[in-house]
Order: sequence, then C-alpha cells, then structure tokens
Amino acid sequence: MLLIEHLGIAWRPIPKCGTSSSFKLIYDNLYDDDISKLKSPGWKDARYLRARLRNNFKCDNLRGVTDEEHEKMLSSDIFVFALVRNPWARLVAGYLQAMRWFDPEMDSEQRDAIAYNQKRRLGLKNDEIYTLLNGDLSFENFVDFVVNVEPYETNDINNHWKPQSKMLRPNFFKYDFFGKIEEWDYTWELIKHNSKMHFTKTPNLNRHPKYNYKDFYTNTKLINKVEQYYLRDLELFKDYVFDK
Repeated sequence: MLLIEHLGIAWRPIPKCGTSSSFKLIYDNLYDDDISKLKSPGWKDARYLRARLRNNFKCDNLRGVTDEEHEKMLSSDIFVFALVRNPWARLVAGYLQAMRWFDPEMDSEQRDAIAYNQKRRLGLKNDEIYTLLNGDLSFENFVDFVVNVEPYETNDINNHWKPQSKMLRPNFFKYDFFGKIEEWDYTWELIKHNSKMHFTKTPNLNRHPKYNYKDFYTNTKLINKVEQYYLRDLELFKDYVFDK
C-alpha cells in the first residue's frame, strides 16, 4: 500500500492491472524530473520510478502498518483505492508474462530486468516454474500449475496471477473504490475527483499487442476451474463474468 498524503490517496498496486501506467501518473503528480517526462521509460528508469515511490510512501511491508498510518487511511482526507481486472483476463496476462520469462531469444536487457525482479520476488523462481510445467507451455497446463501445483509448492504465490483479494486484504483496509481497468478513463476521472491529483489527460494504459483473452479458454472445464480459483475476487468485485 502506498500512502501519499500530499495527493490524498492510498493505493494498493496489483500486478497486471495497469500498474506501470499508474505509477508513472502518480510520479508525475509528485516530481518534476527527466524520468517523469518519458512517455515509456525503459525498465531501469521504471525501476527507479517505482523504487522512489515505494521508499518514500510504502506503509504496508514486513513491519506492517502503524496505528497512525491506518488511522490516516480511515480518514475522509484519504481516498483508498485499487485497480482490479477481470480474473480470467488477468490470468491470461500472467501467462503471457511467464512465457516472456521463458523466451530463449530475449535480449540481454530483458534478461537483466528479469534477473533483477527475481531477486526481489518471493516464491518459485522462473526455472522452478518451468520445471514444474514439465516443458508443456500450453495455457491449459499453466492453469493446472496455478490451481493444482503452485499452492502446494510454496506459500508465496506469484503476484502476477495471485488472487487479487489476497493482495488487497479487504478485511484490514477499508477501500473507497475498486476501479476496473476495463473502465480505465472513468476510473481515473473518479480518482482525480476524489483526491488532490491533477492531470488534464487520462494516462495511457500500457497495452501489449491486442489479443482476446477468451481465445485462450478452449473448453468450459477450463473456464470453471479458473472461476473457482478466483471465486473470492469475483465475489469482491462483482459484475465480472467470463465474457465481460
């Protein structure tokens, strides 16, 4: 959780939910430097951007949240929010992320980025995930790994596909708003209206080449398996169904 009193917000970043675009927008509202002017920062610049925000404003880490910080987030002066995503679509995004980790043709800069992120990440390392997939990189086998293998191999599920509800901790934090990235423009306009953030244009959502997540689900059994795994997410966010 990032608590930024200057902007009147507390934000819980969730991987694969527009975090890169959101980090940059919040950074632009706080600092005026060369990185903030970049439209699409390289991974080293993006790493600095995120680290500076986390170092200055992160209040939910291994030490927990102080009573003072928690009280501030309960006040009417702080707008507590998170951006969320359709669980079926987010799992496909997580799968495509994992496939990039296993790409033998990635360049050296990409390898450096992956190596850096692995040092910070708990849970299974990329080579361990690859081994547990038994060389089968199909989406159906990946879903089986997420649902039936990973939970028994580690207590630290990979954040790129970990249930959003487990990262949000809604029983502890009182959220004012769960913004759906599928309603990107509306979401950020509402956040701006309820905070001290200023921007004239809604931030660009960081998009990869277009694909239809529904094409990855080739049978009803696969759809239902993912639904059961993310059942708490679906209950918490409401309105999400497979084809919406």
